Amino acid sequence: MPPSSEKLAENIEIDIAHESLMRVWKRLDKWVSDEAASAKRYIRLAETAALNQKNEANFITDPELSIAESWQKENAPNASWAERYHDGFDQTIGFINQSIAVRQEKRKRPKKMHETKIFFDLW
Repeated sequence: MPPSSEKLAENIEIDIAHESLMRVWKRLDKWVSDEAASAKRYIRLAETAALNQKNEANFITDPELSIAESWQKENAPNASWAERYHDGFDQTIGFINQSIAVRQEKRKRPKKMHETKIFFDLW
């Protein structure tokens, strides 16, 4: 980039380093930061899903599961986005959904046990 005191011709090409743009364009900086955080979250989930598939990891639980749910809702990831970072998008989303189902089932159990106890207490 020429100094600001130099006059520019009409057909001149100016190469601006991306670092310069990022310092000036705060929104781009936020987008890049958000994308990096989203990619990191997805990679972690995809790796855990792959381990779960091999019976080397359990389903995720709270608080990580709640964070994964929020990430999924806020970012609405799709397969074409995910393939830039890690294979197995469908497996990963299925893993999150299965983890949610396991959590819901665990939440129902104490209620069922309590209802059974009340039934037998009344019996």
